[in-house]
Amino acid sequence: MGFLDDSSSHPAPHTSQESNFFYLTGCSIPSSLVLLTISSVASDPVITLFIPDIQPADLMWSIPPPTIAEARKTHNVTHILHTESFSSSFASALAAAPNALVHTLPQTAQFPELPPFFTSSSSASSDAYLLTALHRARLTKSDAEVQRIRRANEISSHAHEVVMRVLGTGVRLAPAGTDDKVERRHPPLPGEWLIEKEAEAEAIFVASCRREGYATPSLLFR
Repeated sequence: MGFLDDSSSHPAPHTSQESNFFYLTGCSIPSSLVLLTISSVASDPVITLFIPDIQPADLMWSIPPPTIAEARKTHNVTHILHTESFSSSFASALAAAPNALVHTLPQTAQFPELPPFFTSSSSASSDAYLLTALHRARLTKSDAEVQRIRRANEISSHAHEVVMRVLGTGVRLAPAGTDDKVERRHPPLPGEWLIEKEAEAEAIFVASCRREGYATPSLLFR
């Protein structure tokens, strides 16, 4: 039995999902949980993903999480439930296998804290094996993963080329010995953009990635 949750309930900009959680679920929804149960080495795990229910504040201030029906179409897991069901599902799993060993990620600053009901549970648990097992699994890439990595590299390379070309345009167009802060009546269109700051290079890099369907670039300027 294994348990993981995501990295934060409200990620900051440019903060990605906890990588081990994302590897197992493909889920980027904040405040999600996952429970894996396996009866033997030879059997397939039962993967239950828990996502938050839609709250009124979500509708007012941010994009709400998907419904369970919507999440089933995009996540290849065994079951999908709301996070409110996690404690009862966890208790049911323990009742069905009272001698089970619960595997968790190490309780360090790198990983999210375990929920209070888990720490008060009398179940046997260990954080010595799950992270190592995940690292070993992630070293082995399927053909589909290799193709996605190659596509990500291709998109990133295109974005770097776009940034360099825009930088080159700025160098060629910069007037010698004159003030480049020319007053404009209208904001420049994307085709007129020049890079003067690192943040502007990042904006063009991200825009190029997103134009090619890569919504969350893994490489950003710092």
